[in-house]
This record gives sequence, C-alpha cells and structure tokens, in this order.
Amino acid sequence: GTLDLSEVERLVAALGVVLSRTSAQDMFAQMDADSDGVVDLAEFEAWWAAHYSDGAGFITSDGEDDIE
Repeated sequence: GTLDLSEVERLVAALGVVLSRTSAQDMFAQMDADSDGVVDLAEFEAWWAAHYSDGAGFITSDGEDDIE
C-alpha cells in the first residue's frame, strides 16, 4: 500500500511528531523518492530511519519538527 500526504501527516502525528502543513509538505516531498505522489513503505522507512531512528530528529522549542 501507499500513503498520501494527509495519511503521512496522521502517521507522523501518531508517532509524536508535530508538523506545520508546510513542514509536512516538505517532509512528504523528501519521502517520495520516486516522485509518484504517494509514499510507499520502503520510502517511509528509509526516510524515518535517516531522520528519527537515532534521535537525530526532534521537536524544536516552538513545538514543530525541524525538517531539513
């Protein structure tokens, strides 16, 4: 299966990451490695592992994730 932007937003929120709409769109674009408009499990896992598996990603003091 695949996830669209709104589904990815809900998933990362459930995982404890607070994002603005703009940050979510940026994150989604980074995840969507093949630019097909959806994120599959492999794309999500690769992005999540690169940004969150070792604590590299974190919620900033303004309450939003600092997506780079």
